[in-house]
Amino acid sequence: VLAAGSGSPVDTTDMNSTPEEATKLETPAPESNDSGTVETPVETPVQAEKITSPTDCLKKWAESKPEAATCGEFYDAMDGEAYDEYNGNINYTDPYEIAESIYKAAPAPGTPESENDCGWLDAPRDSLMFDVGQGTGIMGKLLKAQNYTFIEGADASEEFCSVANERGHYNTPCRALYFGVGCENLPQEWAGKYDIIMGAGVFLKSHIPARSFDEFYWMLKTGGHFVCSMREQYNVNGDEHGYKDKIDAMVASGRFEMVKEWNFMRGIPDAADPMFAEMRSCMFMLRRLD
Repeated sequence: VLAAGSGSPVDTTDMNSTPEEATKLETPAPESNDSGTVETPVETPVQAEKITSPTDCLKKWAESKPEAATCGEFYDAMDGEAYDEYNGNINYTDPYEIAESIYKAAPAPGTPESENDCGWLDAPRDSLMFDVGQGTGIMGKLLKAQNYTFIEGADASEEFCSVANERGHYNTPCRALYFGVGCENLPQEWAGKYDIIMGAGVFLKSHIPARSFDEFYWMLKTGGHFVCSMREQYNVNGDEHGYKDKIDAMVASGRFEMVKEWNFMRGIPDAADPMFAEMRSCMFMLRRLD
């Protein structure tokens, strides 16, 4: 007999047993070793199956949400190719908007392009860049296609770091680590190293916290740029996650200058689940001051 959907054989012995009787039947009796000590059998943990379809990625997100302390493990369960397809299906455009703001020049004021074009920085192609929460490496791919020569990254998911490293768009292996842990707990060679730091789709509940902005300031060179995006619902003073409050405080204290703000739409029109519905997102470009 096969278990539904699993293709695994099922033992039909004592199918009518009570749960207690079934447990007794399935539990091996303790065995004694040569010294007479009773040994209790140790069960091997069952490894969760990898999520390999975009539909199942969407289902996982709809049915459960990551916790801050185990966010990386949440994504470790997803196949990289399936996750990329899932992001395409839900019209997740943040990496494309951020990449465009970095590699394109600003459109002429008053032109139709100036209304919806994210071009701005036209950064030198030898800029030292860091991709915060790089995921499967979409941002690295987009920027390498524009002839940028140096990109590094880090992400809480070991699985996604492996995928990004295999794809070869980053100059050094992406590191599996969490942000928001304090500058002293990050690789010290990152201090004041980067011209541009970017983060797409990582500033939301149970992901990278607002206190990490101090770390990104620390990683930037003086005059370097931090480009990030988040859903509009998080860009509110007094929100429990504190992103806007933190940005405003760093601007007010003279650590960052707000260079540019954009709004763009992402998500699926008329989506049944509000989480995947079309919504307004915000993008910011900040410059480090000293």
